[in-house]
Amino acid sequence: MAEDYSRSGLKDQSVLFASAALAALVLSLPWFIYRANANQWFRSNPFKAVEADFLYEKALETGWEAAVAVQSAQGRRDWETVVTRWGEAITLLEKVKTIPSDRSEEAQTKLAEYRVFQEYASERATRSLPEFSWETITELAGQKSFVLVDPDRNDALSPGPRLDIEADNTITNTAHVNHVLSSLGLPPIPGANISPGENVQIRSNEYIIRNYPLGELSLHRTSCNDSFTINSRYDCLWKITLR
Repeated sequence: MAEDYSRSGLKDQSVLFASAALAALVLSLPWFIYRANANQWFRSNPFKAVEADFLYEKALETGWEAAVAVQSAQGRRDWETVVTRWGEAITLLEKVKTIPSDRSEEAQTKLAEYRVFQEYASERATRSLPEFSWETITELAGQKSFVLVDPDRNDALSPGPRLDIEADNTITNTAHVNHVLSSLGLPPIPGANISPGENVQIRSNEYIIRNYPLGELSLHRTSCNDSFTINSRYDCLWKITLR
């Protein structure tokens, strides 16, 4: 009798364990189904598709604005505006590429197209920069400096290389500086801006760039006179020192 009772108890425990295992399997089944289909769900997420469509259309609109601006671009500032517009459109298309949607392939095609247009506009902006004459001198401490002496007045509105400087002393466009460096046979400064920080120190009117490829580079700024506009004074570059 005791033996039958023991067998009956074991049988009940086995049934209980089997029921618990089955319940756990049933409860975990939705999780496995979710994981198996998660990527597909995100790919077909209508909210993501709407976002991709919005960004793509915005990129095309910005690209159209750039194309329209090309038609009337003449001077350096006009071409720099075109470069900026193409850059904004490219940034939007790069965002579209990161969103799983039908727009990804179209965005990739447009990216290649817009980058060619931006490169062309950048070349035109650089060619529109005026040329200046520089004298090479040797400082008392032995450093080599290049000093602006007699600007070529091809562009009468720009008697000196302009420096666009924000309130925090950031030079927001290195195109002017790099154009001068190129004319002197020196490598360009990487990046779009020159900002105060670990590698850039500002001392009075001097920007000291410590991570320049050829050593320490100093950009000396002053105030240039533009007699053809109401706001006749602006920041400009007058000396470059290489240490």
